[in-house]
Amino acid sequence: MNLGDLQDLLARAIVAPEGVARPELEAAIDARAPLDARARAEIYAGMYRFRLADALHADFPRVARLVGDDGFFELACAYAREHPSPSSDIGRFGRHLADFLAEHPGPRGDEADLARLDWARTEALTAPDAEPVGQEALGRLGEEAIPGASFRFVPSLSVLELGHDVMPAWRALENEEEPPPPDRRTARVAVWRKGFDVLHASLTEAEAEALGRARAGLTLAEVCEAFAEADDAQGEAFRTLGAWFGDGWVAAVDAPG
Repeated sequence: MNLGDLQDLLARAIVAPEGVARPELEAAIDARAPLDARARAEIYAGMYRFRLADALHADFPRVARLVGDDGFFELACAYAREHPSPSSDIGRFGRHLADFLAEHPGPRGDEADLARLDWARTEALTAPDAEPVGQEALGRLGEEAIPGASFRFVPSLSVLELGHDVMPAWRALENEEEPPPPDRRTARVAVWRKGFDVLHASLTEAEAEALGRARAGLTLAEVCEAFAEADDAQGEAFRTLGAWFGDGWVAAVDAPG
């Protein structure tokens, strides 16, 4: 066996120890008392599993607090068996964890939605930078052009639609408190980065609809139609737009084409 074959065998033993037969290891790796070849390989395999679990813990801190250290390590190992790390970029290892939790729900049932919020915050932290503009960018277009204006948003902004309202649980876990029982109802959450801080906030159905329209490139007039059923439609639209600018979501305001 040449060096390349040995490295491949050891890599397979580390990443998926159950996938390498004992005779292969014993033929390639010397035993050193008190450890046989498989036990020696398992040392590295264990280190690898702990490294993957540490990476997931960094990206999903609230999920980790929810299930506890032992539970999270078991979760990380189960997830790694189904979704092995595909590349040297360990920062992308957790991108399927929320879907994995949806397929294998925990006792609460809201673990997957909590993971979606954790992962969205992780992605916001590493999203490309963009300098936001203020509300004066809209005013510079001129009164007649404003209804036809459209918006471009900072890359860190994302919107989640969750099956549970995980905000109370997230806050409790952030404060190292016992989370309240899961709240099974649709929740819409915006996630973004402002400077070095990652933030998130709940959206009403109308606010989420307006933001979805704006992100799809619709005009300001079409965006404001999302508030048509509100008691104070104009006021709601004005407050929402002000919040977009104030929170640093808007990267550019484009004049009508």
